[in-house]
Amino acid sequence: MEQNRLKTEPRTPWLLLGCALALRLALALLTEAYPYDRSCFVAWGDKLLTEGPANFYSAGYFADYPPGYLPVLALVSAVRALLGIPAASPLTDLLLADLKFSTEEDYRRYTGGSLSHTMEVLALAGEMGMPVWLRHVVVPGLTDGPEHAARFAALARTLPTLQKVELLPFHKLCLHKYENLGLPFPLADVPAASAEHLTHLRAALGDLAG
Repeated sequence: MEQNRLKTEPRTPWLLLGCALALRLALALLTEAYPYDRSCFVAWGDKLLTEGPANFYSAGYFADYPPGYLPVLALVSAVRALLGIPAASPLTDLLLADLKFSTEEDYRRYTGGSLSHTMEVLALAGEMGMPVWLRHVVVPGLTDGPEHAARFAALARTLPTLQKVELLPFHKLCLHKYENLGLPFPLADVPAASAEHLTHLRAALGDLAG
């Protein structure tokens, strides 16, 4: 009796894990994830596949997931690419997208990401007829000038399902996080954006500016 009990007990954790996985998969089919979180997971998985784990944590690139999660993200992204699963769900009725810069060079330099990846998702949203709201952080000296405003507005107007653009003034609320981690804040010397810094973008976007 004692020997049989010892043989069956090791199965219990696996049964619990299996039930938890089944419940998690069922919830994934019945519920919608937060759009911002989902877009981060997609972008991080694509970055892992294209640039590899060694280049995942790069300067200026936002990624707050610990290394232990990276294999899972890479696996999910690889399966999605293999099966041709789109990044956007047909059940999604609105896409909120951050568009940081209007050129590939600036995207690479300041975010570590790629403008082309963002535009691919936005193009897919257009093909699916999915409404899009763009969000754009206005950083003094980087994204508040007339040339950038004209480029950004021209890029935004190529999106067929774009409904509006939300202009977000740059602030330093995240500064303490860098200080706690002992990391230099790249924009420490940049002042917070005021209403005046939004002038060129509002004029270029016209009625699209939210």
